[in-house]
Amino acid sequence: MLSITALFTLLFSLAAVNATAVPRRAEGGGAVSLSSSSSSRISRSGGEALEKRGNGWPFGGGGSNAPPQANPQVASVNFVGNLQDPNLQRDSCGSTRWGDRLLVVCRDTEYLVNQDIAADVYNGTQAGFTSSSASYMDFAFPGDKPTVEPWTPTKYVNFTTQVPLYGSNSLTVPFYPNPPGECADNGAGACPDGSRYALWPDSPPTVTCELGDLITAYTWVKNSHIKGLTALVQDPSVALYKVTSAPLWANRDTLPSVELVNGQFWQENQIPFGDYGTVIQGEWLYLYGQTSNQSHIAVARVHPQDVEDVSQYSYYLSGQWGSEQPTGVNDTRAWLDHPGAGGQGTYYYVDGWQSFVWLGQLTNSATPNPRIAVSPAAEGPWTESVQIDAFPGGDYFFPGYSIQAHPGITPLTLDKEIYVSYTKDDGFGPNNFAVYNTPMYHFTWQ
Repeated sequence: MLSITALFTLLFSLAAVNATAVPRRAEGGGAVSLSSSSSSRISRSGGEALEKRGNGWPFGGGGSNAPPQANPQVASVNFVGNLQDPNLQRDSCGSTRWGDRLLVVCRDTEYLVNQDIAADVYNGTQAGFTSSSASYMDFAFPGDKPTVEPWTPTKYVNFTTQVPLYGSNSLTVPFYPNPPGECADNGAGACPDGSRYALWPDSPPTVTCELGDLITAYTWVKNSHIKGLTALVQDPSVALYKVTSAPLWANRDTLPSVELVNGQFWQENQIPFGDYGTVIQGEWLYLYGQTSNQSHIAVARVHPQDVEDVSQYSYYLSGQWGSEQPTGVNDTRAWLDHPGAGGQGTYYYVDGWQSFVWLGQLTNSATPNPRIAVSPAAEGPWTESVQIDAFPGGDYFFPGYSIQAHPGITPLTLDKEIYVSYTKDDGFGPNNFAVYNTPMYHFTWQ
């Protein structure tokens, strides 16, 4: 029997894998190899190595796919630790810089009984369940890097280091509460007819204003309505939430407050701008939206102070910016040319490269192989995405998904490094109950 969380996995992580330039793990040695007539080695922790192709891998030495501004090349990849709050089991975690900490927001969350995964796996008991949750991560001193602590491996969490997370979540109310009329009387959004309004954040909060300790951010979340494994609405409406920092006198565990600004900010069958990812660069907040089945991606922009006013948005149509809004998800004028690989991922901007970056996963893939693409502008031209590593997968139905970059950890050195995590999914117990972990890796660039 599958957990409710597994429904998310089944719905959004699929088995298809693009066969282009897909690495294979060498037998015995655990190395990752990429076929190439000219290759050299990139160091990796744990005795592993990654081959790079020819001149300037991953993007090569030129040609039509070479980016005009940036040519990032992996120097090393090292495992950091498992992002975890021992009280929680959850998947698909993204993050944003939040003052002197990192704010981590995740999707479906199971609240464990006495921090005991085994109780959940074998007895089916849990203290609570919500469709989203949040936590803080502290930074190590000195420098911008995660706090890492030793962890004693267990059957279910088989890591020797952890990146500890903390925060006071509600057992019954999700971090992003369901809008009225969307079965908001329970944390899962479960409805009496067996359907569910699963408000799963696809991207973390976007900070639009920071004045001392007062932080304001926004998140766009699809009003996904599902029954079993079927999406009842292919391209649902999108809710806009405002996230505000806790007051100065609050306990460090107190999470930001969340306010529903508009439960239908984008209407059904409109492109869900902001849900797939956001980037603030210069005077603009850029918002990416993806149509159903990870089919097509479009981009809009707005000044950060005007987020709540839909009349202030502009859209990229037919190669130019303007106030005309796309007619809907099937408006081909809005579709961008491969701004990433189409799967779950993160958009961010790197000053040192003068480039927008997408780092994530292939469309419709549950194989945790991170890929990267770059562009000098939010709308493109984007390079073809290329694979930069191959993370270990779990042994559940879908081994790994929700690859997320964490640019908020090292905002000043993104041309030199980036932290990346994903959801690793393993099955345990007589009912093959899913156990979710969030391994984090540190990439450095040449």
